[in-house]
Amino acid sequence: GWGFFVRLSSNPTLDRQWFELMLETAQQLSEELDGKLYDQERGPLDGETLNHWRAYVSNNKNDETNDFHELEKEETEEEALAID
Repeated sequence: GWGFFVRLSSNPTLDRQWFELMLETAQQLSEELDGKLYDQERGPLDGETLNHWRAYVSNNKNDETNDFHELEKEETEEEALAID
């Protein structure tokens, strides 16, 4: 499988653009390779998960050292896209 990650900056507008580019790339590869997109728990990627990620990216106030897959402290799962 393949994994896709986005490093967030302190600029939510730029972060949202990078997230959408990552998602578009993952979707194109998935189609080309006849694969499926999965979320961080290896479940099928759905609209609810994408909405959660978009809200997280849009509301990001973290510094440059935080990766997209690092969630708020009360959450422990990784957020990533995977193609299998």
